[in-house]
Amino acid sequence: MAGNASVAMTWMRLLSRHLRTARTRIERLGLKGARQRILHYLAVEFAGRNAGRPSASLRAWASELGLAKETLYRALTDLKEEGMIRRCGRSIELLRVEP
Repeated sequence: MAGNASVAMTWMRLLSRHLRTARTRIERLGLKGARQRILHYLAVEFAGRNAGRPSASLRAWASELGLAKETLYRALTDLKEEGMIRRCGRSIELLRVEP
């Protein structure tokens, strides 16, 4: 890498992206409660789009959020009933953000 600036820059960008991702996950796991973790995920991962799909199955997503799958399902249902999100299959649309 010392002799190839292009490779060094690509490597630094990759490491930087991984570091930002890790810091975001640590920040999310520090949030109290399923609701806050889900809304944080949606705001960060769907930034600028308001909708998308979690990167994995709901079961794997629950694990990534540090939640039991039942807790995730219940929190998603609550957010849907409150008009915060809309679900269609695995897709989730963030309708509004808490103040």
